[in-house]
Amino acid sequence: MRLATQSAPRAAPARRVCVRAYQALAEAPAYESQAAVPQQTTARAFANFTIYKGKAALALRVIKPSWQRTVDGDFRLAKAGGVLLELAPAVGGTGNQPGERRYNWSEGKQTFALSAVELGTLIDPPPEGIKDLFHDPMIGSSAQGHMTKSLGFKPMPNEAGGWYLSLSVREGRGQAASMGVPITRGEYAVMRSLAQHVIPHILGWDVVLDQRLPSS
Repeated sequence: MRLATQSAPRAAPARRVCVRAYQALAEAPAYESQAAVPQQTTARAFANFTIYKGKAALALRVIKPSWQRTVDGDFRLAKAGGVLLELAPAVGGTGNQPGERRYNWSEGKQTFALSAVELGTLIDPPPEGIKDLFHDPMIGSSAQGHMTKSLGFKPMPNEAGGWYLSLSVREGRGQAASMGVPITRGEYAVMRSLAQHVIPHILGWDVVLDQRLPSS
């Protein structure tokens, strides 16, 4: 009596497998990543660095330099850029966790524009900090002195380190409105890195060195 045996199926030759795999790959529809292929667009990009704390939030935004065209068709720097500091107070009763907080960016916001030199002072302050950076937005006009702004940057009085940035704004003879944000060592390290990178750009040196047309 002969027992029926089942032999294992014979594997396809290696060459045939490779050919079939190649044919399947060749016949597969081509896929093009939209993210990897930039499209022509007139849209502009915006970004900022924001620090959220319990009583207020601080946002840093870049102010691009402006250029003017000369009679020879070249470009000359008309006004250097800067970094705009925006402070907004927290809305009361919005919770203690960062994800639960809300800030009044529309009505309660105060701003302070830093020049390249002021930005350099902020990222390399003296050990005792910066007592006051004074601004009069209306200087040189008939409204000079109507609004004054004072920015302070002092070391935190604890072993953890860090800094405390404060902004005081006074309009007319009214009482000054003040806001402040504590900044940790890590947050300050990010601010320093961003400032060191952006200073040549707000002075227009990147355009001069690359000899490319200024962007709008």
